[in-house]
Amino acid sequence: MVKKVDEKCELINKANLHIPINSTFVFISVTVLTFIISTKNQILKDDWLLALQIALCIPFFIYSNLARSRVVLTPSKAIDNFGSWAYTIAFVFFLNAAGILIATLTFQTLGVIFVIVTICLMLFYESLVKPAHCEEILKIKIKRWLLLLLGFVFLGLLPILGIY
Repeated sequence: MVKKVDEKCELINKANLHIPINSTFVFISVTVLTFIISTKNQILKDDWLLALQIALCIPFFIYSNLARSRVVLTPSKAIDNFGSWAYTIAFVFFLNAAGILIATLTFQTLGVIFVIVTICLMLFYESLVKPAHCEEILKIKIKRWLLLLLGFVFLGLLPILGIY
């Protein structure tokens, strides 16, 4: 019984830490999208992958935030996992959109450098964060790492290089 209470408290604390982060990303994403639409909307018309990622990161951040808020009210591992995965997907979309924008508005090499540095920092960060004890946590961490890596390569790096 005590272990279950500790797990619920841990979920609530984790959710409370993520809510302001998600809210900040929603604000930034909406601001960037609004700015692009009002100043250089042709960029979005010319690059469907940029438009898709910058538009979709917003609902993913919002639903991650809603899930985190729900966890505070009703602690649930399933809802926490949903919030975590939604955040991961939104984060990939957000950073890829930033990389594509950098490549579009400045020069391609800078966009490539941005994505490569993002991948390297992600790999370094993930190597520092070791799972506490559970083999299941390690499996989830590897899945998340692969999702991040594939997302950055296929939705960021390859489009910047003009491969598709």
